[in-house]
Amino acid sequence: MQDASTFSALGPPTPRHEVGPFSVGQVVAGAYEITRVLGVGGMGVVYEARDLALLRRVAIKAPIFSAYAPALHREAQALAMIRHHAFVTVHHVGSYDGTAFMVMERLYGESLEERLDDARTRNRMLPLTEVLDLLIPITDALTAAHAVGIAQRDLKPANVLICGERVVLIDLGLFVPEVLVDPENDAAGSPEYIAPEVLLRTVERGQGPLIDLYSLGILAFELLTNTTPYAADSLGRTLANHVGAPIPDVRILRTDVPGELAGLVNELLAKEPRSRPASAEAVLWQLKDVRHAGIRRTKHMRVLAIDDEPHVGLALKASLESAFPQVHVEATTDPARAISAAMGSPPDVVLVDLNMPRHNGIEVCMSLLALPEERRPVVVAMSAQATPADIAVLHALGVRHFVPKDDEFVRAMSDVIRDVRNGGPPSSSE
Repeated sequence: MQDASTFSALGPPTPRHEVGPFSVGQVVAGAYEITRVLGVGGMGVVYEARDLALLRRVAIKAPIFSAYAPALHREAQALAMIRHHAFVTVHHVGSYDGTAFMVMERLYGESLEERLDDARTRNRMLPLTEVLDLLIPITDALTAAHAVGIAQRDLKPANVLICGERVVLIDLGLFVPEVLVDPENDAAGSPEYIAPEVLLRTVERGQGPLIDLYSLGILAFELLTNTTPYAADSLGRTLANHVGAPIPDVRILRTDVPGELAGLVNELLAKEPRSRPASAEAVLWQLKDVRHAGIRRTKHMRVLAIDDEPHVGLALKASLESAFPQVHVEATTDPARAISAAMGSPPDVVLVDLNMPRHNGIEVCMSLLALPEERRPVVVAMSAQATPADIAVLHALGVRHFVPKDDEFVRAMSDVIRDVRNGGPPSSSE
């Protein structure tokens, strides 16, 4: 079940009159008139109320049982410490008729869980740009929380609200101040997002933020694929997977994920906390780099194919432009002319045949790689006759992509162009 505070941002509430300690129509502490129930979770209830003094709508959270009052106070204290638009503003904390309550801003929007559910219902995955535009503010929020010694400790889609352009993290009831972190702390969290060290009770002081980074990795995996990496048919198996199952490669489920992003998700999911990125801020900068690279990839890419066989260039032009609408391919049989043109208006990628009768392909590659860095294209070598020694020379020169001219030539070249556009690791098909 979603936590109650998730519903503080949603529109139509469940039409119930009496849930939890307060009832609709009741005036709490002489200041807040309960107007409706917004939602109920495992620990608390969130109501909409009217602030009688300031004439504004607010949300009031109260524990279902008095035993949960300390968690409510911890959440209020945490929110009061963080000054960031990704966290709700707390207006007041008090007690009425023996019931603790917290007054906070009333938000309107949808939970990230609802957005993912809608995507799954429609059998579609969120676009990469949308995933990054969600992960960046979420990570920014974690950076702000960690800066004041607070770890969220229950990051999941139900605890992320999308309020227009504002992304808000809610439900800090499980947070433990870093100075109080101890291996004996209760193993609390949501099964599909809980870090291995929490389950094993090996959390060390100062490692609270690393718990959040693990959950961020789970969340990133889910945003990219519509599924969590360790979900299983039983709770026990899910928890065991967090501890012992191999880290899955997100690109097995989604091939268009850039290599840098896939690598970052893999790092976040490291079983050993200290093998994860050092901080949320470091992750934030990496996500921004991937996002900016994605913006660059939306621009048209110019590809120049140099091959003494005209039909090869024509085949590459037809296949690559069909597969990638934003790729424009030019073909030539004259390397000298191509090098001269590259020096004036360099293409993004140059495909070079190594075995042209009148030209040395390796020398052509060297000429291209000698261009100034800001004008240097990505060089892809291709050949039907290259030896391992030739390929070793290419690698030594800085040519990281090689495609053999065999039955899989066109498909393999498409894979290389996709990798280049995605900013992924160098591809080699030898």
